[in-house]
Amino acid sequence: MDVFTWGFVAVILLLAAAKFLFDWRMYKNSVYPVFYAGYTEYRMRKKSVEGMSESYALKDDLGAHRLLYHALRDTSRSPNAFVTLFLTDGIYVCGVVTGQKPQKDALRICREFFAENVEKRLRELTLWREKPLPVTYRIVLPDKSAYAENTPCVKRAHLLAEIKKLRAEALRKGGGTGWSEAQLEQGFRAAAADALREEKASSLSFLLTKDKEDRKNA
Repeated sequence: MDVFTWGFVAVILLLAAAKFLFDWRMYKNSVYPVFYAGYTEYRMRKKSVEGMSESYALKDDLGAHRLLYHALRDTSRSPNAFVTLFLTDGIYVCGVVTGQKPQKDALRICREFFAENVEKRLRELTLWREKPLPVTYRIVLPDKSAYAENTPCVKRAHLLAEIKKLRAEALRKGGGTGWSEAQLEQGFRAAAADALREEKASSLSFLLTKDKEDRKNA
C-alpha cells in the first residue's frame, strides 16, 4: 500500500479507537455495569429495548427478570434517569443520580416517575389490578459520591446486593412468587409498550427507506 492508503487506514483506526474509548468510559461511569456481565454483553444488547431488557448476570443472580430504562426530559431534576427491574415477586425502581448527591425530594421524583411512566400502563392490565407486585424505590449514587448511604440511597457497587437483601427479607416475611414468568413478560410488555412501539416504527422506517433506495439504485 502507498503512503496515502496507510494514512487513511491509520485515521480509521484512530477514530475507531477513540470511539471505543469514549463508549468504554461512558459504560464504566454509568449504572450498566451493575446489570450486565461486562462491556461485551452491554455492547451486544444496547442495540434494542428488547436486548437491554435482559441480562446474563441477573438471570444467574435473580432468575426471571426484565429491565426497562427511562430518562426524563427535565435534566435539572435529580434523579432524571431510571431503571425499573421487574422480578416475579416485586418491582424495583432505581433512580440514577449522576452528581454527588440527590435532590431532597428524590424519592418523590422516583414515585412520580413510576406512577406516570410505568404504573399507568400496568393499571390497564387485569393482572395488575388483581395481583399487583410490591414496588421498592432506591436512589442510586455514584460510587465516588461522598454522600452517605442510607435508606433509600445506595451506591452503584452495592445496588445488586441491596436488591438481593430486600428480596430475601420479603421472602422471610412470607412473600411468595406473585407472577409467573409469562405474567412477568406480560407486565413488562405493557410497561414498555411505548418504547417497543417506537423502536419497531423506527426499524420499519429504516427498512422501508432502505428498500426504496435499493429499488432506486437497481
